This record gives sequence, structure tokens and C-alpha cells, in this order.
Amino acid sequence: MTDVQRRETVVRRVEHVVPASQPWGATRRDVELAIHLAQKELGEDRAHNDDSVRLFPGDDEIVIRYETEESAP
Repeated sequence: MTDVQRRETVVRRVEHVVPASQPWGATRRDVELAIHLAQKELGEDRAHNDDSVRLFPGDDEIVIRYETEESAP
């Protein structure tokens, strides 16, 4: 008989959005603040991993994103 296991993971995506409308764009201070907030939310164990926080350019915003995984109940 075959053994079968079921695993389910919930991925939560958190985004901090920094407005960057033209012609001025976003300030370095605002982008750094959003990165700092994301790292603080992640906690010390994940905050300083190179790939824990990602930046995505938008048409008029910069999105700072991280994801967490949780086992489903």
C-alpha cells in the first residue's frame, strides 16, 4: 500500500507601496523607510536575508514586497 501525505501551505504577501509619480519619482528616504518597515515586520531571523524583501517598479509607484508561509490548520 502506498503512503500518502497531504501538505497545505498558506502564502501571505505583504506590500509597502511608495508613490513615485512623474516627474519627481520617489525619495530615497521613503523607499528606505518602506524597506525598514518590511524588515522589521519579518523579524530578525529573516530580515537580513538577501532575498527576503524584493522591490518592484510600477508605473507610478515602487512596491516593497515580502512573503511569509504558514502551515494551514
